[in-house]
Amino acid sequence: MKRYQFIGIILCILALGLMAGCSRNGDDSQPEAGTQQQAQGEADPFGRYDSTVTMTIGRAVVTDPVFDPGQDMENNIYLDIIRESLNIDVEYAWLAAMEGYDTRISLVIASGDMPDVMWVNDRQQLHQLFESGMLADLSDVFDRYASDLTRGFYESFMQPWETQLLEANRFEGELLALPNTNIGYQYTLTWIRRDWLNAVGETAPESLDDIIRIARAFVEQDPGNNGPGITVGLTTSYYLAGFYNSVHILDNIFSVFQSYPRTWIYDASAGQYVYGTIQPETREALALLAELFEEGIIDPQFATNDSPQVIAAGHVGIVMGPWWQPWWPLASTVEQGNPEAVWDSFMAPLTSDGYYYQPLPNPHSNWIVVNRNFEHPEAVIKMLNLTNFILGQQAEADEYFPNTTTTHGEIYHLLNRSWTMWPFQLQLNWNDNMLRLADDVSRSLAAGNDSAFNPSFDMYVQGYRGFRANPGEDVDDTIMYMNTNSVLLQLENNHLLRHPRLGFPGVTDTMATRWAHLQTLENQTLMQIVMGIEPIEHFDTFVEQWLDQGGRQITEEVNAQLRR
Repeated sequence: MKRYQFIGIILCILALGLMAGCSRNGDDSQPEAGTQQQAQGEADPFGRYDSTVTMTIGRAVVTDPVFDPGQDMENNIYLDIIRESLNIDVEYAWLAAMEGYDTRISLVIASGDMPDVMWVNDRQQLHQLFESGMLADLSDVFDRYASDLTRGFYESFMQPWETQLLEANRFEGELLALPNTNIGYQYTLTWIRRDWLNAVGETAPESLDDIIRIARAFVEQDPGNNGPGITVGLTTSYYLAGFYNSVHILDNIFSVFQSYPRTWIYDASAGQYVYGTIQPETREALALLAELFEEGIIDPQFATNDSPQVIAAGHVGIVMGPWWQPWWPLASTVEQGNPEAVWDSFMAPLTSDGYYYQPLPNPHSNWIVVNRNFEHPEAVIKMLNLTNFILGQQAEADEYFPNTTTTHGEIYHLLNRSWTMWPFQLQLNWNDNMLRLADDVSRSLAAGNDSAFNPSFDMYVQGYRGFRANPGEDVDDTIMYMNTNSVLLQLENNHLLRHPRLGFPGVTDTMATRWAHLQTLENQTLMQIVMGIEPIEHFDTFVEQWLDQGGRQITEEVNAQLRR
């Protein structure tokens, strides 16, 4: 079995997002064992404690790790590496279920009984912890102990966000939380089956009219020989748009109208953030989609159909979603014995000014916080440094972890089980990791290499070259060929990207009681308008209902929160 066989889309994304830290020849490579220890009292990002430091942690339970026999969350190789390298013993104060995790944090806030370190996944609760006075200011220990790699990850999130990522987590000047990093460039692309495109005599699309024309040709000419009424022009999930880094969504169609559903977008004329779904631009996009549905271009059963099954069955030739879709669900068409089902990606449709407008992801969506009474807050930074060093393959396979007798090669294979057994539920990487991947692969292919310059990108180079040598003979090669083309596309056309200014609030007081109802109203309205159950004029009624039933108050609360 090839070493880039895939065991599921989550691991595939992690393989990119966590294992591709930086080049093995870059500035962030670490010294070998025995060179990390410095004079007592001198700040060392990987300094081992002379006396054991015990750290209690509260975090969510994860269900996906596969442990070796006899191992579990409280006894595994990651904890052994921490103990050996840093002389830190990790003890879990509690492991709470992900469902209802916010309730567990609320209990901490109410009782004041906080472990040394804790994972938080709600911005509003983070602010409540600040107000409680329980959190340590990490400004000094981060400045003194953060490794170059850890600093680099955070500093890469300067643009196009308005505030550098760490600065966004300062409360009255104090750094009270260390955020995760949601890497960028995982926006929606348009994927089209190459064999179908050739069969109907079409070429690469650029405009929305091009995509509609191609979709219409697929329905009318049936290049997949599915039979009358079976072939679908466009497939989508029932929620249509507004979930970044998701499959079967139409965000790039909405973006042509400057519509960004389910996001908080800054309205410069009003001087505040407004909810994207209720804006006039969304009304325009819905009007077009309703016409496409009535014509039969959009899947007539999109509200109830299982989109992956429609794709696997070969009933659709246009799918919209991120760069990684070849792993899932596009691979299903190849796996069904159809080696000709190669999907090409396009940055389309462009707007009339020639740009590709896409929303940005929330740069940070969860955090770790430290109890102000913890005697060794610098231990948190050291553990984070070690996490980044281990989960990034910038080290040579035979390079030793700091202060240990363990090499990268001895532990790297365990990453294919799950990184989530690592104590901190925090993923860090470069904001532009996608472009770094594409640049490495592009240079490696141009040089005629069989491997990438960064070994964690080898699977892209080898899959691409394998497909070019023997098209359609190996499913994995076909998948990697499609993925490689998509990341190269993003690098080549990065100058076309444009982003709106978005805000990412936590749950507000009124959201806690009204948001679920408003989401139901939103989902129903969008579906009903597209399906023709309600006319486009119903959108105006929906806007008034949304505002009157809590949306107006939520908008005020969101703006108050984002101004903090």
